[in-house]
Amino acid sequence: MKSPRDIFPTMKTSTPTMKTSMNGPLKTPRGWASSALLFLAAALTSTVTMAQASSASQAPDGAMVESAAVHFALAKLLADEGKFVEAQERFANAVVADPEDAILRIEYSEFLFRFRRAAEAREQIAEAKRLAPDEPAALRIFGQIYLSSENPSNRDIAAAVESLEALRLADPSDLMGMVTLAQAYEGSRRVGDAADVIGELVGHHTANDRLKRYWVDLLTRAGRSKEATEVLREIVRLEQESIESRLELADREAAEGNFSAAIGLLEQLREIKGESTDEGVIRRLAQAHLARSQSPGLTDSQRQADLESAESLAGSLGEAEGLALRARVLGLSDQGDAAIDLLLTGPAETADDVANQVLLAQLLERENRLDEAEAAYERAVDLMPKNERLPVQVQRIRFLARAGRWSQVATQAEAVIGNSGPEEYPGLRALRLEALVKLGRHSQALKLLRVEGGKQPRPENLMSRAEVLAAQGNRKDALKELERVASDDPGLEQRRAEVLISLGDVEGAAAVVDRLMGDPSFETRISAGQFFSRDGLFAVAQRYFEQALASPEASADDNRRADAEFFLAQALERQGQFDEAAGLFRSVLKVRGDDPLALNYLGYMLADAGQDIEEALELIQRAVAIDPRSGAYQDSLGWAQYRLGDYEAAAESLERAVKLSPGNPTIFDHLGDAYRALDRIDEALSAYERAAAFAEDDEAAAVREKIRSLAGSLGSQ
Repeated sequence: MKSPRDIFPTMKTSTPTMKTSMNGPLKTPRGWASSALLFLAAALTSTVTMAQASSASQAPDGAMVESAAVHFALAKLLADEGKFVEAQERFANAVVADPEDAILRIEYSEFLFRFRRAAEAREQIAEAKRLAPDEPAALRIFGQIYLSSENPSNRDIAAAVESLEALRLADPSDLMGMVTLAQAYEGSRRVGDAADVIGELVGHHTANDRLKRYWVDLLTRAGRSKEATEVLREIVRLEQESIESRLELADREAAEGNFSAAIGLLEQLREIKGESTDEGVIRRLAQAHLARSQSPGLTDSQRQADLESAESLAGSLGEAEGLALRARVLGLSDQGDAAIDLLLTGPAETADDVANQVLLAQLLERENRLDEAEAAYERAVDLMPKNERLPVQVQRIRFLARAGRWSQVATQAEAVIGNSGPEEYPGLRALRLEALVKLGRHSQALKLLRVEGGKQPRPENLMSRAEVLAAQGNRKDALKELERVASDDPGLEQRRAEVLISLGDVEGAAAVVDRLMGDPSFETRISAGQFFSRDGLFAVAQRYFEQALASPEASADDNRRADAEFFLAQALERQGQFDEAAGLFRSVLKVRGDDPLALNYLGYMLADAGQDIEEALELIQRAVAIDPRSGAYQDSLGWAQYRLGDYEAAAESLERAVKLSPGNPTIFDHLGDAYRALDRIDEALSAYERAAAFAEDDEAAAVREKIRSLAGSLGSQ
């Protein structure tokens, strides 16, 4: 375990004042010369002899016996001279002369510890702690010594922590002691407790910036990021010229989505550093502008300004990195083809950069160029050293799942899990299981679960077995597995309800949901309705939404009432009750006239039904103006334009929608319709094929019928 001095090298322990039988304390400054040592020894001996002090006594032969104070003083000076053997002899004599002096033993233990005599140091500090159990120095040094070995035992750690916790009660401002306690907590994986100790310590040492940074690190590792950010903000406020703290705070603000704050900090850093601003600051600033450009609520001009700032900053970076940044700007500016061309025609180092290849793959996927995207992921994997490929391999597998290439998902997930273990990327296990189920390989999925479950399968494993058996159509065994799942985990109980739904037991699922809700609140009723809506059980969902609308919370709060009306309107629309749904959506808009969800839903509903399409278009345009980066809103806009017969505009809107939501089968289906109306048959077929790949079985069947019809019309020409 590291000493606190490794983290805070400027800290020094204060030397305890030793009580002696002489009048007043004996101070022992370090670094005296040998002549001073001889002078002090002579002076002390002379003083004791002349005063006949009570701390010295006559030996049987009449010689004067030196006091503990004399031995102690000589020991300290000999130690500073590097004369270990002589110093230890004097310390030992001092302890013999005054065995009840705890402070003397504390000094002796520190000496022994400094000269790597750990066992003897432990013996002395343990005795000192026995003699003076409330002495802060004894508590601190006991903790430090007992934690000093490279691998302290659990018993030693527990004893040290107990001693340091007592010190915390006695003197929470003790710098070295509290840092040692925090490190002991860290070693025991009690990072939150360590953060609390250092936070309390910072209150006593407000000017210690290194201590504050240690606190920030602990808070971060304890998962208390917001507290860590607040501490960093205070450091930056007090240290106006601090580059390191300002940079760290900028990273934190960006990670928490506070992009404007991050940009402000980074701009201040540019002012501080001037022409010496390094690429790291420029890169972060460009990335923050890019990220902010995608924030909801921005106007088109604000978004464009951020993209232009990012592109301008790219010119200050290296060629390959700057090119990649410009490609990102183009991609976010809906110029995906131009971004792809930039990456494909860039310098050789661009093609040999893993991050650029992953970016290229993402852009190709957005442009529906799936085979090329897969090739780019393959190249990215090949560029990585074999022992570092795992993160990119996982990205590639997730891409394959989005593309509906389940056979490859199953094969590649199996290979990755076999090489790295499922615990490294637990999501891969779920993807592999999903792939096996999608492929109808239920027996293989069950075998996999048996292997991973062992003799005593976890509840999660049993639930997965029930899900696979239900997908296999084995109702009897699926219910048996459900009965074996004993857990209060809400996530598992939700999965139980989903299995029951898949087995046709909707009321059984509702009973599970009711049990989960307990004493239902407005929020739990809404959540329950949403749960059943996801499975297409809108009549059951309607029941929960109506309960939420009738609740006292909805009566007392217009916004809550509007929420309940919105969700109820969705459920009614999906059951074909359009007039009732439209009335509820209009009621929502009376309360929240700029609610883009309500604007879009009502507009799409009207357009899809062929009713009041002009009004529908106006409603959707308002939603798009509020959030132009929503693929759903762009899809609604394109569909309204299609319904009005403006097929060119519809295709353009739907192409934007595909780029913003590349895995949505409905958007691809709409785009296929628009291309077909424009007689762009090859593109229509490609869009329909994408829709079929992503759609559920029923929807996929309808899209495949369109493909057959279109292919048949081509054949008859």
